[in-house]
This record gives sequence, structure tokens and C-alpha cells, in this order.
Amino acid sequence: MVSSELKMRVAQNCPGYRNVYPSFTSNILSNESCDSCANYVRGKCIKDLFDEIKKNISIN
Repeated sequence: MVSSELKMRVAQNCPGYRNVYPSFTSNILSNESCDSCANYVRGKCIKDLFDEIKKNISIN
């Protein structure tokens, strides 16, 4: 299972991140996270960006 912190860090560095709540202004749901990305479906990035971004984050 992927931690919430890791999903937030990946989303913040993801060129494919698309917020599913674009007009929602609450800090609770507007935080960038894979969970709030339109491309993150059933716990997986459908654009196949997650693993590469995770690898780049761990290098830095």
C-alpha cells in the first residue's frame, strides 16, 4: 500500500496531475494527491507516471 505522504509528493511533481475537484476550494480536498487525480483509477496511475516519478523523488 502506498502512503498518503508519498501520493502527495508524487502528485506535486507529476506533469499529468489533473485534479478531479478543480472548483472545490477546501484545503482538505484541494491538496494535490494521487487520490484526487483524474488519472489515478483503482489505486493505479492510468498514465503510468507514478513509478517513474516515485523513482525520481527517491533519487533527489
